[in-house]
Amino acid sequence: MCKKGIEFEVVNARSFSDPPEWFNPRNPEGFVPVLRHKGKFVNGSRVIIEYLDDASSANSILPDEPKLRAKRRFDANRLESVCRVIRKTTFSNRLIGDINLLAMELTKAEQMLRSPFYSGDEIGLPDIVLYPFIQRLYMIRLVIRDNFLNNYMPMYFPKLLNWFNRMRTFPEIQLVKETEGEVRDFMTCKGF
Repeated sequence: MCKKGIEFEVVNARSFSDPPEWFNPRNPEGFVPVLRHKGKFVNGSRVIIEYLDDASSANSILPDEPKLRAKRRFDANRLESVCRVIRKTTFSNRLIGDINLLAMELTKAEQMLRSPFYSGDEIGLPDIVLYPFIQRLYMIRLVIRDNFLNNYMPMYFPKLLNWFNRMRTFPEIQLVKETEGEVRDFMTCKGF
């Protein structure tokens, strides 16, 4: 939304002790994120991203050329499996989950990165789809000391880490980058 120049307000669903009355009827499955835009509700990260890109032609995250547009969507689809594995990875004092599968998916992401961004020389749909999940690993790394995150990732995924650091320099990312308070909230919701 920042890239599109769309003003927004983030309401953290974890802070809902009593969700707003619009939340459950418009979102019976309880999925987050939910976007309310011009009176309409849209659920799901990827769907929201593409909806906003279609709703505002300014600064599109997809190229105009149909073949390139399809390629970017295909790449975003390929990165969805990386996102799913990261979503299933939890932690207490170390990472918990299928770490071998996580390593395989991160290897795929590393191999797909052939230019500064997954979309070439500029941020695009695949970058925006993957970023929040790599950010999640980054936040976990701030919370725990884990050999995989601290040693294995920098050694085996240098392109992915460089991409993440490049992404964090963009004004759009800076506007929504996690604050110390959000990292604390993240730790609290995970039981720390």
